[in-house]
Amino acid sequence: MKCSLPVSGYLPNPLEDSKGTKLKYCDQVPSILKDLEEKGYVLAVVSKISNAKAARQLIDLFGWDHFFSFKEIYPG
Repeated sequence: MKCSLPVSGYLPNPLEDSKGTKLKYCDQVPSILKDLEEKGYVLAVVSKISNAKAARQLIDLFGWDHFFSFKEIYPG
């Protein structure tokens, strides 16, 4: 997913980047994350991405931040 900061919007409405591109995820992601959390899994995000700040912002705006105990996102 390419994303240009800043990102705006609030769920459940579509999020948009600064160019008006709608940002979305696979519908099953929230239920999968919740299921893993309920089963006691410790989750982490590890990524090397061109826009690390946008990746962190999207995790937060999608409401997934609390699912991840560790977040290692680096520009690359």
